[in-house]
Amino acid sequence: MDNPFFDKMQTCRTVLKRTRSKSDLPDVVLYLENVSGLPKRKVLDTQGKEHLIDDAVLQSQYKFATGSQAKEYISKHWSKIVAEMKKSAPKSSKS
Repeated sequence: MDNPFFDKMQTCRTVLKRTRSKSDLPDVVLYLENVSGLPKRKVLDTQGKEHLIDDAVLQSQYKFATGSQAKEYISKHWSKIVAEMKKSAPKSSKS
């Protein structure tokens, strides 16, 4: 079942901002990966802590940060993590 919200998410490039005041959720998160076999996503907050958030909660409580906002958040909070993940990502070979 395709969901446009989740189809737009890109690993280490998608920043999500909380839209409602639910104190047990982080304000801003970086999307890391889909949890295989579960309707959950692994995200990283601005303090460097990983969280597993249900898809339904993520979709109802968060919205995408705009491109310029996302770049600002990434450079401020997650630049080292993103750089390390890019280094460890497998290189694609172009024929």
